Amino acid sequence: FNPGSAPQVLGMIRFWKHKPGVSRQTKKPSADRLCLERLAKSSKQEEQKRFYHRVMDYRDVDKIRGTYVEGTLKRLEADQARGIVDGRLRPTVTHKPSTLRLSYTNPNLQNVVADRRGKESLAAGFKKCLIAAPGCKLVSADYSGIEAVFVGWFSGDPDYIRSAWLGVHARLTAQSVGKPADMSWSNERLVEYFHETKAAHPVPYDRSKRCIH
Repeated sequence: FNPGSAPQVLGMIRFWKHKPGVSRQTKKPSADRLCLERLAKSSKQEEQKRFYHRVMDYRDVDKIRGTYVEGTLKRLEADQARGIVDGRLRPTVTHKPSTLRLSYTNPNLQNVVADRRGKESLAAGFKKCLIAAPGCKLVSADYSGIEAVFVGWFSGDPDYIRSAWLGVHARLTAQSVGKPADMSWSNERLVEYFHETKAAHPVPYDRSKRCIH
């Protein structure tokens, strides 16, 4: 059995008489992550739950290995063949996203795999493999919700700007789960509440982050 084979995973789903997902692109049966997460949660037998979780784990590892580890090694080997031996990656800087924010391609070093499980995640583990050259530092910078600040500024809405600085995505998340924040609270209390909301509701938070504007 090859857990990296979508047809074989679909075969197991059908063998257990479970409902496959549907591809958004092709509209055909799919064994994508959303489908596996649903089945891992709804399956009655522990064997089935373990199967779906392990397929997702395998795909995560395979993604890191193929896209980032092997892809990085190939780029470094290609550089060495051209006489470049400094061991550095040289991505292309673009404004490709619809928000026109900075992005990197070939390789993408800003969004290293969609893994939202914190410091113990595969993405965090891979990032530890990237080191700065002697005398240099790797710097992570964030504009702290600049799009939300722009929305509030052009709307003439100081309350929205305040939310942008404190955590507008978490504010929407709190609203969507039926536990809205009280904007009469102090900034410190709101920041604390927004952190709690983000940690307690990762999936609604991720949705809010993508649709807020």
